[in-house]
Amino acid sequence: DNTYNGNNGSYSCDSCDSGKFIVSDEASDHASADQCSSCSPGYYLKGTDCEICGIGEYVASSGQASCDSCPTGGYIADNATNATLHDSLNDCKFCPAGSYLSDANTGRTCTVCGSGKYVASSGQTSCDSCPAGKYNADKSTDASLHDSLDDC
Repeated sequence: DNTYNGNNGSYSCDSCDSGKFIVSDEASDHASADQCSSCSPGYYLKGTDCEICGIGEYVASSGQASCDSCPTGGYIADNATNATLHDSLNDCKFCPAGSYLSDANTGRTCTVCGSGKYVASSGQTSCDSCPAGKYNADKSTDASLHDSLDDC
């Protein structure tokens, strides 16, 4: 119950601010708004529990009811085991040039571009095809062989 009674003798309760909760069921722990708590960065409020964000998600500030997703091409591979890996946008990692993020939903899967493809910048979700008449024969062995149009 996320309510408290700050007025002695009153039969009505006030709710904790959004993103805050009271864990205890003891009446004495529901006496004022000061007893409302919020989840720390890296955690979000799910019911009355603080949960660590999942794969590809983070929370940078206290008291959030949901997690933010990494930007397109970004990932956090940890699956809700370590809150410090989910407490900042800076926790989002990006695949290097020459590779792309092939599955953001299951964590880090940076895949080197295949034959005839390249990607010149980091954080991409697909590779570009070499222009007509050009080709890259490498079969996904080394990202540095796929990180520039000059590799075609």
